[in-house]
Amino acid sequence: MATLLTLIRHGQSIWNAVGRAQGQSPIPLSELGRQQAAYLGTLAMGLQPPVRALYCSDLTRCRETMMPIAEALGLPVRYDFRLREIDVGVLQGLSHDEMELYAGEALAAHRREPMRVPLPGGETRADLRARSVEAIVEIGAAHPGQHVLVVTHGGSISEVLRHFGLWPYTPWQVDAPPIQNTSRTMLRLAEGGDAAELLLPPDTSHLPSELITQ
Repeated sequence: MATLLTLIRHGQSIWNAVGRAQGQSPIPLSELGRQQAAYLGTLAMGLQPPVRALYCSDLTRCRETMMPIAEALGLPVRYDFRLREIDVGVLQGLSHDEMELYAGEALAAHRREPMRVPLPGGETRADLRARSVEAIVEIGAAHPGQHVLVVTHGGSISEVLRHFGLWPYTPWQVDAPPIQNTSRTMLRLAEGGDAAELLLPPDTSHLPSELITQ
């Protein structure tokens, strides 16, 4: 049986708010991010069909986003390191200008071939895709016929969608729509995990305008 998956990007973190590269750093939510997470908690009980399982990246910003949802639903959370954001290596904590200054050539090489060339000291998009898809396929196999909610990262969501041919944008494509904080993406994962149907592209229509952030 197919599995219904709702993928939620974490709320705004303190480094999202100031434009610093996060990667796999243990950065907490900002005050606005906590408001976004609390709002998700109020919506969780109304999701249909009812959510039967919760999975989450083990990074702080995802854990804090999941907390109000788990409390509202009364479900345990399974944490999986494979759902982490891409490892940005030496770029972690740097602003856009600092990245260009200290690692401009390496960053440009990654942008040209993101699936093959890693971020300096970090991962390629292929690395991110492989572990993200592996985790999602295992989740689907563990919950056939159920609705599962996953809190993860924008990079992870985009690579899962690309793997299944559901996202016609490549990394660093300037006209690619953003996967925004606490956006919802819904897909139906086929039994066996070899195909998926996109039911809802990354969407923030469930949020009030004052809680929508990049």
